[in-house]
Amino acid sequence: MIGFKSGISLLITAGAVLAAATATAAESGFYIGGNVGTSFYAIEDSDADALVFDSFAATGFPVNNIRSSVDKNDTAFSGTLGYRFTPYIAIEGSYVDTGKATISGNGDLFAGPNIVPINMVAEFASKGPVVSVLGIIPLNSWEFYARLGAYFAKSTFSVRATVLGASASDSISANTQELVAGFGAGYNFSEKTVLRLDWQRLAKVGDENTTGEGDIGILSLGFFYRL
Repeated sequence: MIGFKSGISLLITAGAVLAAATATAAESGFYIGGNVGTSFYAIEDSDADALVFDSFAATGFPVNNIRSSVDKNDTAFSGTLGYRFTPYIAIEGSYVDTGKATISGNGDLFAGPNIVPINMVAEFASKGPVVSVLGIIPLNSWEFYARLGAYFAKSTFSVRATVLGASASDSISANTQELVAGFGAGYNFSEKTVLRLDWQRLAKVGDENTTGEGDIGILSLGFFYRL
């Protein structure tokens, strides 16, 4: 059985540990920062193939030996202004550029007696502001957080086709509001500076009837400074 004195000692020790953890947690106030990382576009290979086939079919000429490829990753970056209300709650406003996904295709177009090479490139890109709330668990020099917010996206879908050096292109844009969720961890190098590893998921970005829509994930590294 733990004696009275031992119990008091245990409470004092627990209180000291909690105080030490809380002491390293950030105080309230503004902070700024930025992230750089990689975006992951959720595009199925079958959807990329279908886009290439449909684009070539729209020429009205037979196209054989069709080949397609998709690049689902690009560089993403963001700038952030945040305010921490308590060691456990913060709100952030960011401007995010998710980079772009690229679908490429080529084939042989039969135009009368001639067979000529044809290729096309389609790109989906998105950027815009994000407003999110962070729930934070500070632990000594570390802090772990979950994020929930909204992404006010401007998304653009563009297509360019080339035959014998002659090109034609078109694009369409849509403004939408999407859900943002994520989580991450930060390490406090000092009272002013934090290094973060961050994951965000932007759900159903774009417009289904115009640009098309899909999820975008972003894994990034960020540096933040408390003002």
